[in-house]
Amino acid sequence: MSEVIWKKTLIPDLNLVPVDKSYEIYGQDFKIPSFFFPENDQDLVTLPDRRAYRSMGRSSVLMSSVALEAKEKLKTVQENKKFSVGLYAAIDNGPDDYQCVRLCLDAPEKDFVETYRKNRSPKQYLKQLPNLAPAQLGIFLDIRGPMNVYIHSKLGPIHALEQAEFDLNNGIVDMALVCASFSLEDPLLVERTHKDVNYEKTLSEGAAAMILVKNNEVLNWSSLAEENKRVHEKVYFGIADQLINFCLKE
Repeated sequence: MSEVIWKKTLIPDLNLVPVDKSYEIYGQDFKIPSFFFPENDQDLVTLPDRRAYRSMGRSSVLMSSVALEAKEKLKTVQENKKFSVGLYAAIDNGPDDYQCVRLCLDAPEKDFVETYRKNRSPKQYLKQLPNLAPAQLGIFLDIRGPMNVYIHSKLGPIHALEQAEFDLNNGIVDMALVCASFSLEDPLLVERTHKDVNYEKTLSEGAAAMILVKNNEVLNWSSLAEENKRVHEKVYFGIADQLINFCLKE
């Protein structure tokens, strides 16, 4: 396997009692017990460019909050070889614009186009694109090597780790930044994720990042998917679950 030379996680205090998460667009009937950060996006991390908040979803902000701390480690390679660092991210699609959807549904057919034009925010659209999160992070960290994004809801981190391992072993990169994040920003995504675990686990926001370099050992990264590898049996971190548990366990 590749050697892990740095890692970082960001999770809420799981010793607290889960709180019911509700969404204004759905009213008070839709609630999911969960752990989440009480801070607003701007309070989770100070970004190098504060304008970026406007086009970053909460998962993107969480990913940056952990991965930005890898900057000094990455510089040790980037100073000599600008294109030698790759970025491998597991992240869901960002939040949809449900307010715009509701307004368009209620609009008469003749007014649909104008209603959509007035209420569809370009910045909100950017938040929906999963590739924008690692792309923005890559700009912050001056990463110029390959960037790969994986959106499989359960195996995204495994895909990211295996591609990073492949690129390291084949000399495509000298250092790989692997990261994942999950937020409770989008109600439909939260419901789908809760269904993935048969409603038996408490959902939690969270993010993790690690830096890998090449060595001569071999590891089956898919072993991370085994249930006995989990640190928190009753808490689930969505698409970021495998990477967060790996970083917490090792």
